Amino acid sequence: MHEHALARSLVRQVLRLAAEQQAERVYRVTVRLGALSHSDPETLRGHFEREARTTIAAGAVLDVTVSEELLELALESIEIERTGPSDAGELSS
Repeated sequence: MHEHALARSLVRQVLRLAAEQQAERVYRVTVRLGALSHSDPETLRGHFEREARTTIAAGAVLDVTVSEELLELALESIEIERTGPSDAGELSS
C-alpha cells in the first residue's frame, strides 16, 4: 500500500508540473527512490502505471534510480510534449 500512496503523490506532482507548462503529454518521469523507502522500482512502476492510466502521463516511462542518500521518493524531472513554439521539453524539480 505504501507504493500506491507514493505513486499517487508522484502522479499528482507530475500532472501539476505538466499543467504549468501546458503539456499535452508526459512521456518520461525520472525519480530517485530512497533505499530506506521500503519500496522497489518495479513495484513503484506498476503503481505509477495504474495511477497515470487515465491522465496525460499514461504510458510514460518511469526511470527509477535507488539512492542511498534519500529516505523516500524525489522527482528529478519530467519530459513532456506540448503545443506551441517548443514542442517538447524537460522540466527539473
